[in-house]
Amino acid sequence: FQRLPAGGAMELIDDRDPQTLQTQFQLERKGQFTWQVVEQDGQTWRVRIAKTGAQDCCGGCTCN
Repeated sequence: FQRLPAGGAMELIDDRDPQTLQTQFQLERKGQFTWQVVEQDGQTWRVRIAKTGAQDCCGGCTCN
């Protein structure tokens, strides 16, 4: 996620609910992403995580 450009997205496919990851994103990257459940059928979870243009960065790292 860190290397995605603003507007870029990645897709996560898992056999479990990624709720814990979503919570972690909300805590660490509030306002920096969108979270869209693409598929949820009880056996497969497919989530699209997109990076928004918003940044909440201290400027002391290379995350920009």
